[in-house]
Amino acid sequence: MKSSLNVSLGKLLAYCLILGLLLLVMLGFSKVMSAFSNANANLAEYIEADNHQPKTLFIGSSRMQTSIDTDLLKSEIPQFNFYNLGLSGSSILYNCSLAEKTLPWLAPGSRVFIELSDYRALPPGYFYVFNTHNDLWGILKNRLAIGADLNEFQSIFFSLINVKGELLANVNSKRKRTEELGFARWKTTYTGTQNTFVDSADMQQVAMPLVIWQSRYLALLNELIQKGQQKNVQIVFVLPLNIRAAKDKKELMPIYHAIPEANKWIYTSDFLSSISNNTYLGDFIHLNEKGAKLYTEELIRKHNSMMSHPH
Repeated sequence: MKSSLNVSLGKLLAYCLILGLLLLVMLGFSKVMSAFSNANANLAEYIEADNHQPKTLFIGSSRMQTSIDTDLLKSEIPQFNFYNLGLSGSSILYNCSLAEKTLPWLAPGSRVFIELSDYRALPPGYFYVFNTHNDLWGILKNRLAIGADLNEFQSIFFSLINVKGELLANVNSKRKRTEELGFARWKTTYTGTQNTFVDSADMQQVAMPLVIWQSRYLALLNELIQKGQQKNVQIVFVLPLNIRAAKDKKELMPIYHAIPEANKWIYTSDFLSSISNNTYLGDFIHLNEKGAKLYTEELIRKHNSMMSHPH
């Protein structure tokens, strides 16, 4: 009993230490953010907030960034403006936070496509372009709501230290912070044999009971759907076409199947059959340029269908 108590106290002290260190880093980080970054202004500029034409945003990880050719979309659907906000390593916490930030600037009839990804709080690449320290605190609180992971918070701690240096380097070089954003063309072809595509069987699974963290994940999505409805903005969740590991797929699919049909992109069997070929991949989880063209063409059909049958 005494040994068990000592272990519990040790864990508690470790968590307190990590949170204390995070607080110290965040205090310094907030000064860097306020001095060198204007995240909200960056976001407003990037999505052309002053343009009141309906917009369609694509928010997610590098999988989203390499899949959505916004130039092709614009050429086929000129009445909308399209913006790819994929950030390498972005999780659903950052995706939903960023989507919520855009809502005040979106005209009625706009749409936000959001990639379903993991529940980590580790900041994605270039997250500071659009996220303030207050946004980060909100994301950390959402992560803590389902329990703390000591290793994850250690990674966040070191990530924030590195970001401070990266911010200063970017400012000193006067590099435009949004230059790494938008559709990323991947010209190489994956030559491996690993198959990470979702398939028709995945799409036809029946709804399954959710564990606690999955329920919290789903609640986050439903909260965002409701906020979008208040602005007459349709929120559409997108299942990654390629999922890294079988375990990740097993955890994500029950959440996907619990999302209302009006708020998710349901891939057709024909589309999955046509794109499930490694020649459309740049590596085992990212589409290359040919794959992005095929994916975007399917998205054009989806977008046109949504315009014909508004939610």
